[in-house]
Amino acid sequence: MLNAPSEIKMVPWKEAYISFWKKSFDWSGRATRAEYWWPQLTNGLIGFVIGIIVAINAIINELGDMGVIMPTFVLMLIFIAPNLSVMARRFHDLGYGTKFAIIPLIIYDILYIYYLFHQKTSIRVRA
Repeated sequence: MLNAPSEIKMVPWKEAYISFWKKSFDWSGRATRAEYWWPQLTNGLIGFVIGIIVAINAIINELGDMGVIMPTFVLMLIFIAPNLSVMARRFHDLGYGTKFAIIPLIIYDILYIYYLFHQKTSIRVRA
């Protein structure tokens, strides 16, 4: 186990979120817990709010499943690089290499693809 620093610096939400985006492609170094968890919470809330808006829009305009899946897929693509880099830096704190950051991504992708291909679809025909 790695030696913990004697004094842990508390990182405020805004500083952690800005750091998350500024270090989007920085795969070296370390990330504090706050630099990992504040952006995860913020991005989760952003995704939830956008998901609700997109779902309501899809229902009102009768867009069907693709009207919901495509915007969430685009949002996922926007968040993927920063999430992987902060995950890699967090794994460095645990003494693991960057390659371990890809394991949760692979698991998530498998589950997401399974969800997409095994959901019931409804085809609406306008008269």
